[in-house]
Amino acid sequence: MDTCKVIQVIETTLTRRGDGKNSPVRVITQYWSMDGQLLWEKDPYELCESVSED
Repeated sequence: MDTCKVIQVIETTLTRRGDGKNSPVRVITQYWSMDGQLLWEKDPYELCESVSED
């Protein structure tokens, strides 16, 4: 680890329904900025992906 920072974000969890064949029902964790912008979503079934376009 090169750096470590304490940052303020909102963490939410939700249940995402799968389509029954290709993706199961699972719990998704989302991280939001304090002004309501979705920063990142962690889906245990899919690769982690960034949704921020900064």
